[in-house]
Amino acid sequence: GDGAAGGAARSVAGLPIAVDLLVAGLRAGGTMADVLAAVADAVGDGPAGRAFGQVAEQVRLGAEPGAAWGGTAHPPEFAAVGRALARAARTGAPVADILERQAAEIRAALRSRAQASTQRLGVLAVIPLGLCFLPAFVLIGVVPLAAGLLTGLGTP
Repeated sequence: GDGAAGGAARSVAGLPIAVDLLVAGLRAGGTMADVLAAVADAVGDGPAGRAFGQVAEQVRLGAEPGAAWGGTAHPPEFAAVGRALARAARTGAPVADILERQAAEIRAALRSRAQASTQRLGVLAVIPLGLCFLPAFVLIGVVPLAAGLLTGLGTP
C-alpha cells in the first residue's frame, strides 16, 4: 500500500541529483560507463545508487545505456532516463542536454506529486476537526434554539 508508494517516492527523490551528476561528468569528458560508476558511488547505497551501479556494469559489459536503463526494476522515472539516453543515441542529440531536460521533468513531477499529497493531507485534516466541532455546535447552538422554540410553543 502506502509504504511501497512512499518508498518509490523516496527512491525517485534522489534521481534528479544523480542525473545532474551524470550530466556534469559527461560534460567534463568522462565516458558513460565511468561516469555512471562514479555517480553510483557518489549517490550511495540507496535505490538510485543501486540503479546507477547496475547500469554502469551493463554498459561496461557493452550494453547500450538506454537498454541498460530499461532493464532496471525501479519506478517509471528511472525508465524515462533510459528512454532519454536511447533517444540521444538514436537522434545524435547531445546526451547531457537531453538528460538535463529529463532531470527537470522529474523535478516537476516530484513537485506536483508533493503538492497533491499536501492538498490531500489538508482535506484529511478537516475531517477530525469537523467531528470535534460538530457536536459542540449542536450542543451550543442548536439545542438551546430548539429548547427555546419548544418552550415557546408549550405556553398559551
